[in-house]
Amino acid sequence: LEIMAKGTVPLGKMIGNLIQDRDG
Repeated sequence: LEIMAKGTVPLGKMIGNLIQDRDG
């Protein structure tokens, strides 16, 4: 579970960057 949680952090950042790019 810890490994999965750590894997979601970069994934969330990637999604956040994509959203920012679209909003930008």
